Amino acid sequence: MPKTDYKNPPLVGQVVSVSPQADVFSISPDTERELIGAAWQKWLETHLPRQVTDGSQNHGAFDEHSHGWYDGRYAAFMAARLIAVRCWSDVIQFDRNQLDCAILDCLGFVLRRQHTDGALDLWGNWSCNEAGFAVPGLVEAYHHLKSDSGETAQQMREKIKTFVLAASESVLTGEVSTANHRWAAACAPLAAAYSICPDQRYLDRIDDYLADGIDCDSDGCWHIERSAGYSTVANHGLMVMADYLQRPELLEHVIRNLEHTLYHIQPDGSVDASFSHRQDRGLLDKAPSDYRTARRVALITGDGRFTTLALRRFPKDDEVAGELMPLLFELDRSPEVMPEPKPLADHYEQHFKHSQVVRVRRGEIALTLTADRGGHFFDSILDCWGGARRSIDWLCLRHGEMALSSIQIAVAGGYAMQPNTLDVLDSGRWLLQAERSHWQHTQHFRPGWPIVEAGRPVNCGIDVCWFGDALKIRIKAHGEVDHPAAICFWVNNEATVVETNRAMNHLAECKTGQLRGGANLRLHQSFHALEISGLPSAAHQMSMQPEPTIPTAVTRNSTCYSLGLVLPLDLELTILPISTSE
Repeated sequence: MPKTDYKNPPLVGQVVSVSPQADVFSISPDTERELIGAAWQKWLETHLPRQVTDGSQNHGAFDEHSHGWYDGRYAAFMAARLIAVRCWSDVIQFDRNQLDCAILDCLGFVLRRQHTDGALDLWGNWSCNEAGFAVPGLVEAYHHLKSDSGETAQQMREKIKTFVLAASESVLTGEVSTANHRWAAACAPLAAAYSICPDQRYLDRIDDYLADGIDCDSDGCWHIERSAGYSTVANHGLMVMADYLQRPELLEHVIRNLEHTLYHIQPDGSVDASFSHRQDRGLLDKAPSDYRTARRVALITGDGRFTTLALRRFPKDDEVAGELMPLLFELDRSPEVMPEPKPLADHYEQHFKHSQVVRVRRGEIALTLTADRGGHFFDSILDCWGGARRSIDWLCLRHGEMALSSIQIAVAGGYAMQPNTLDVLDSGRWLLQAERSHWQHTQHFRPGWPIVEAGRPVNCGIDVCWFGDALKIRIKAHGEVDHPAAICFWVNNEATVVETNRAMNHLAECKTGQLRGGANLRLHQSFHALEISGLPSAAHQMSMQPEPTIPTAVTRNSTCYSLGLVLPLDLELTILPISTSE
């Protein structure tokens, strides 16, 4: 991989302009340490009293979600965080004896919950991945405790070492979900464990994974998962490997991913999750990055845009402990001052070829188009109809707080159309194409019976372009015969939806509102609206809300409004963003 010029990073795509942003501010190392220490102080005062101290089998544990269940993984994270607090005694105030007892009790619970094969439990299921996630933070704690020669610190280190060595054996074995978490749950823990026990098997396994290649594509997208949440986890894994193995070149992928992230920021500061292949798909409030990762990249590159990204995620209260590596350890490792913050681009058009995603920002307007050709985790799992599971969402349009989370083209007798190609026709114009073939199934649930085709094939083309201030979408779909279909608009639940002066905003979540058509559809929230014109009158009132093909939050945070149509289709819709005074 060619080296990146960190001090003069290339822009990905064409940035038209950058608007002033009020949340850009500077912070000195002393102020950073003071503010983060104060946030951790509140965290400690809130969480330490929640520890179980009743002498039961859960003695020393913490209840992460106040559900009455105590996970080994969460206790392991808590132990590392409490030790981080212990190492910040110049900033955070606490009773040393009380904290030491809490740490030893917590580590004792972790060891009791660790399986004999080294795995650790989450929700009652033992997993080598969960053990692996916990290792780097505890190893960092182990090394920080070296400066304390006291007996208590030595006991803590012995307990940590016992856990880490057993967990490493489990990590070496692996499990069914190790593949998609190989950087953070396998390579990172083995790299950290090597600093305690230099076992050549650890390095051999890491190099074996690296030989397969790192799945952060040329655009900077972790393409298997395409998820902001997963990106944070994978970036953490590479940061740990770079630190413990002295391989700074691994940080190239982290930098490239955060560069990619900058072009997925929504008008409200969240990150676009509309094309994710994980459980954060469709979330409207997903954070772009954690503070630790953005801070590290800002320090490495000297690029103030990453300082801005970090400061937007400046930790507050409970947020301070939400990272896989305690933030206090990161500040000890990299105490330097971040570069002066720079505003983030908010006017651009960007095409990510490998992941087949287009992102457009026009100030408070953000458009995402995406195709899904498969080749990821869910594509290897067959759905109930025997076909590959790919995304059925190809558009997400935001105007301020107003979110049109998805437009889906549903056809009777199967899932909605799944665009598998996305081509750039010109600046501001794109073409998505989808083809639904016959799906297949055995004629009988009996070995040897023939495979038969079912359903009707359908082809669909979607031409999208900006025309002045409006977005124009032409949808052409046809099959072998006339066929019932529907166009489904997924609108965030808080929005007001009006069709011919008929308000429809009080529908229950996950219910389908049947549109009459033949008039404009207005979606309105706060001071932003989207007005959709070009809708024909409804051809039928059948409910055709598509079933999700992969996990998604769209069906939770949005309501489906469906217009019944009949194939063949030739629609030309216009979506006009409008700023309102009320």
